[in-house]
Amino acid sequence: MILQKIFKFRTCSLNIKEADDKRKFFRPCLLHSIKQCTAPCASKIGKNEYKKITTDLIKFLRSKRSTILRQLKKQMAEAAEKYEYEKAAMYRDRIRLIERLDRRGTPDEHVQPEVFAADPTEALLQLRKLLASNQPVRIIEGIDVANIAGAEAVGSLVKFIDGKPFKSGYRRFKIKTVKGIDDYAMIAEVCRRRYKYALRGEELWPDLVLIDGGLGHLHAAEEAFREMNAPTVKIASIAKKKELIFLQGRSKPLKLPAHSPVRKLLQYVRDEAHRFAQHYHHILRSKTMTGKKS
Repeated sequence: MILQKIFKFRTCSLNIKEADDKRKFFRPCLLHSIKQCTAPCASKIGKNEYKKITTDLIKFLRSKRSTILRQLKKQMAEAAEKYEYEKAAMYRDRIRLIERLDRRGTPDEHVQPEVFAADPTEALLQLRKLLASNQPVRIIEGIDVANIAGAEAVGSLVKFIDGKPFKSGYRRFKIKTVKGIDDYAMIAEVCRRRYKYALRGEELWPDLVLIDGGLGHLHAAEEAFREMNAPTVKIASIAKKKELIFLQGRSKPLKLPAHSPVRKLLQYVRDEAHRFAQHYHHILRSKTMTGKKS
């Protein structure tokens, strides 16, 4: 992940063709938004320029850091002399990130172990094994709904990248098609409205969709994806009462230890989706009570 921040290479398996004009209309995934990918999928970078990035990455992996740093500093100076300030800034950022690699601590040095316990990397590795995913789990989207007796029903979606909240990816939905109290139908509506863009090929699917709830909520999301003829999507749910985790294809839920990194991460995503849904619900209720239009 650190190397991706430095070189911004893609990690997806999309079949990208240079002659495909439709790429100009493709919506890149959020790794591009957080500046961890140059988005060749959406024609944000040319073939030759992207090839230069991969070549630089290979050189980095095969060379000493001191050699690479000298080369980058030379390239930064040359770019600045040519008034190519954007390119010079790119080299500057690479230099800073590479130098930062040498300053990272370990539990055996001068950093307390608690700092590393909060690192979601281990949680994501364990989660990948748990889901039996052939791809790294990097993007998780959490979904929840909120209502009181069916009134002012809303849905929320939160997005986590590499185990951390990505606030720009949060979405909220005012439920339109469900009357009365039916959380399952509300979950299904949020799924259909959220993932219609991915179904059109305008953006990528997340690595995991996490539903706040139990087995019924999981089945509601699964049914929504079936009705959409969606590709295979990893879905899970986590119930608040006993913190049980439900996975597709498993008849019995998982009960992970309280200290489990996976459990902590899924609870974090679930609680954030719940908080965001409740916040929007309170906004709509306040507007209704004061007579304001939503």
